[in-house]
Amino acid sequence: SGSAAKLQAGEYRIDPGTLPATFIQYLAAGKVVQHSLTIIEGWTFKQVMETLSKAPRLTHTLQGLQPHQVMASLGYPGMHPEGRFYPDTYYYSAGMSDLIILQRAFQKMDTLLQTEWAQRDTSVPLKNPDEALILASIVEKETGRAEERPMIAGVFTQRLRMGMRLQTDPTIIYGMGDQYRGNIGLKDLRARTPYNTYVIKGLPHADGLVVGYLPKEKILVYADMFNLPPADAPVPDPPVIGTMVFADNLDRLKLDVERVMSVHSLNPDRLTTVAEIKTSLGRK
Repeated sequence: SGSAAKLQAGEYRIDPGTLPATFIQYLAAGKVVQHSLTIIEGWTFKQVMETLSKAPRLTHTLQGLQPHQVMASLGYPGMHPEGRFYPDTYYYSAGMSDLIILQRAFQKMDTLLQTEWAQRDTSVPLKNPDEALILASIVEKETGRAEERPMIAGVFTQRLRMGMRLQTDPTIIYGMGDQYRGNIGLKDLRARTPYNTYVIKGLPHADGLVVGYLPKEKILVYADMFNLPPADAPVPDPPVIGTMVFADNLDRLKLDVERVMSVHSLNPDRLTTVAEIKTSLGRK
């Protein structure tokens, strides 16, 4: 019949009792099997990638890539990945690329973020959509109850207006990474990570690169804080996000830099070499 020329390749489900003519109609219409993958609200980027890697029938192109490499594959080099992927259920057919799923989730979140930012209360002390995303992520981690979020967001907004520290535990936990075992100690409260809002004022700003540049000396003065592991230590898995984003931004700006002075590090007088930073990330 004329349907033969329209048959589409793919994965099809044949239920018991399906007539040949009906199945040919399925082939002509391209009614392939749809698999699903769900990104849960509040998941970290690591959890998103772990779920993608286990999804059956996907073509896996991102396995083994570092977060900065995944973001570069999406077309956003140097962008921090956390909170960038909309929590939802995504459907796909066999053979589809995992990159396509991430692109869908990224675009859905970006569209929502831009829409909400355009409708925002301009009296709220947030400078850009990225800060809104960071604050929303913190509020979401503070409580799983939707009815409590407006109150919590109001408290944080007022603290930002007053120049107070947010002092919220999720920012400590995020900075601890895989070292978090369910408890936060006094040492953790005082830990100088780029995310710990018991230490820093305002919002964590992982994407920022606030610097002073001395081109003649090839020195970069970096306002945020990172502390590198000992030279003989294994590369952290996952890598330290703040250091990773810093290195990505340094590459993106193409500055001729050999050494970095980190103002807020535990050893602010020590100049760190760019080579040391890249080594700590497992890069050459």
